Amino acid sequence: MKQKIILKSLIVLILISCNNMETKNKIEKKEKLKFPIEYTEKLTSEMKTSFWKCNDDSHINSALHYYIVIPNNVKPTSLMEKNIVGIDTIKEIATYKRIDDKPYLEIQVVYEPLTHEINPSDWLYNLLKITKEKIINKREVKGNAGIYLDALTSKVMTNGEEVISRTTAPKKI
Repeated sequence: MKQKIILKSLIVLILISCNNMETKNKIEKKEKLKFPIEYTEKLTSEMKTSFWKCNDDSHINSALHYYIVIPNNVKPTSLMEKNIVGIDTIKEIATYKRIDDKPYLEIQVVYEPLTHEINPSDWLYNLLKITKEKIINKREVKGNAGIYLDALTSKVMTNGEEVISRTTAPKKI
């Protein structure tokens, strides 16, 4: 039996998009991407010096509190709630962008007020369908707060550029 989100609850979703020419070329060549990453002691050590934990509990509604671990060269560019163009029901509450000239990286934290019950993973698949993103790979990630659905997607923008995104949402609430 599927667990459902309580009526009128909120979902927080993290979108990570990057335009990395090397990754784009691998997809065009149909090479298999290494997803998920295989963690080693060396990688864990490098991650501790290369990433920082952003904990945002500034929202009045505690359902919108979140934390993310992001690269040191990614900083907040917007912490104001705003609508997402073309998707009326979803609100963005934060944007983080890479501050140097390395490949473009953007993180968006979004939510959707719900008027009906829905499983978060079903909601995520619906969002990817609405935004016309193609799922390249997906997996389940076990974390301290439960199991998350982690999807790697691609989308060709109107200017012809391909964007690779990684989207996560709780699998069950």
